[in-house]
Parts: sequence; structure tokens; C-alpha cells
Amino acid sequence: DSVETLVGNAFQKCDNLQFVDFGNGIKTIGDSVCAGCAALKTVILPQALETIRTSAFDGCTSLEITGEEIPQTLKAIGYRAFKNCKKFTGNLVLPNFTDPLGTQGFQFESTAITSFSAPNLEEIPTGIFSGNSTIVSATFSAAITNIGGYAFSSASNLEKIYPTEFPFLQSIGYSAFRGCKKLNVSLDFSKSKFTSIPTYALVDLVKVISIKL
Repeated sequence: DSVETLVGNAFQKCDNLQFVDFGNGIKTIGDSVCAGCAALKTVILPQALETIRTSAFDGCTSLEITGEEIPQTLKAIGYRAFKNCKKFTGNLVLPNFTDPLGTQGFQFESTAITSFSAPNLEEIPTGIFSGNSTIVSATFSAAITNIGGYAFSSASNLEKIYPTEFPFLQSIGYSAFRGCKKLNVSLDFSKSKFTSIPTYALVDLVKVISIKL
């Protein structure tokens, strides 16, 4: 419990590692700490955790964890932090998540999270839920400034997103909502600041009735 920071690559590719109990003093889990630990099934995260950095659990395909087990104290989550954690399920609520640690994103790509709420996150990171076929709803700050490319690409069960009006939006990325065939909201970009919409950003939205530009 005296450890406050777990530096990068500490247990990377420990092929037989199945269980990690992180100490209660840890506030930062560094880059690629458990990346590629394909046998890892269980982690116990400290309740004061503030930062999970790049690729910390990337490729932990056996990791069985739910959104309820992720500390709500988290402020920053890095690129590919939980990418390909296919058994990451449930409802994830992160009221303090404000820092995506850069623009690369893909924090929860190909997970099985069903709902997500980060009401103070003003930027939807690139690819954050790309390839997630289970997510149904997602909530962000009403003051969103950017929607990254591939943010919800192939999120085929996404039905609701908040906000649906984007008065502070400055950009929207390539294929941001591509394949969201169940998205059932009206989208209002009429007060947004961007001047163009990139290819495939809003393609396949077969249930969306209204889009204002």
C-alpha cells in the first residue's frame, strides 16, 4: 500500500499471470502495465485510483471486470487502456473522467460495456467505443468540443447519446457514428462551430429522423 505509482511495462506479457491485487496507495497505473497478459482474469483496483495510462490492459482478453469495479475517482484514461478486453462488461460511470491523455483514444474499443457515463468529459475520444456491439447508451458533457473519428464506429446497438445538441462542437471525425443503426435520437448541429462533415461520419443512421446543420 506504500506504492503510489506503478511504472510502465511492469507485468507486460506475463503469459501465466491470472490475478493482480493493486495496492491501496496506487494512484497511477503506468503504460502497458499488464498489456498482453492474455491469461489475466482478475484485477482489484484501488479506490483512490486517478490515472490509467496508455495500453495498461490492452489485449487482456480473459479479464473479467465490470464497470462497477472501476473506481469513480478516475480522472484520466489513456490510449487503448482497455482495448480488446472483450469480457469488460456492465455499466461504467466515471464522474471525474476529464482527461483522455491526448487525442489517440480507443480506450474501450472492442469491450462489452453496455452503458457509459462521463458527464464532465468534454471531448469524445477517437474510437473510444469503436467495435463495441453491446453499448446501448453513452453520456458526455453538454459542452462537447470534439467528437473523434471512429468514436462509435460499428457500435451496432447504440440507441441513445447525450447530449444531442452540440453548441460548442468544433469538429467531428471520420466514421464517428458509422454503423450505429439503432441510434434513435435527433441530432442538432445547428450551433456547432465546424465547417465540414468528414466522410462516413453520419452514415447508416437508419433510425435518426432529424439532423439539423
